[in-house]
Amino acid sequence: MVVEGSYTKEIPPAGVTPIKTTSIQVQAAVECTFEDDKLKTFQWLTPAALAEKYPLKPGADEPE
Repeated sequence: MVVEGSYTKEIPPAGVTPIKTTSIQVQAAVECTFEDDKLKTFQWLTPAALAEKYPLKPGADEPE
């Protein structure tokens, strides 16, 4: 199952004195697999920063 959505990303101010934090909506997508009614795998597809930070890893009972 692939799910698309968005999340709010906080962008800190560029200057030395924090005046206001800006927020933007970022498009996101994840892929999930299920076995019966249990979540088996979860993987970020986008944004690329999350996909690279949290790659899909096989479960303990699965071969790599």
